[in-house]
Amino acid sequence: MKSSDKKSRRKFIGSVLGATAALPLAKISAAATVEMDTQDKWLTRINGRHKCLFDFPKHKKGAGLVHILNYIATYQNAYGVDIGDISTVGTFYSIGPNSSIPMAFTDDMWAKYRLGEYLNLDDPQTKKPAVRNLFYETLD
Repeated sequence: MKSSDKKSRRKFIGSVLGATAALPLAKISAAATVEMDTQDKWLTRINGRHKCLFDFPKHKKGAGLVHILNYIATYQNAYGVDIGDISTVGTFYSIGPNSSIPMAFTDDMWAKYRLGEYLNLDDPQTKKPAVRNLFYETLD
């Protein structure tokens, strides 16, 4: 047997083994992609040309929301960008009395779990611990 035949055979066997070893990875990758697509479907609603993620581990009495409003206002007023071309996402997380998570809760949850008391946030209307989400307001 010629030396070049042995090299060709080794190369072929190596290619087959390499491709065979990679098959399970392709299946895992395809499954992960499908799962990720399902989990991240909400991302398709972020369709503005100008996008920004705002990260809020702490509520800081709503200061993070002011950053979002400033971002939107700047693009509208300084650059003349239509609101439909601006997309923002705010992340709410963390634990403890400074957590931003309650910023996304309903008024019912604020009342049920006495979140104003826990977060040390008083309602400016009642001057008592808030039983409604102070950070939520409809834009009618």
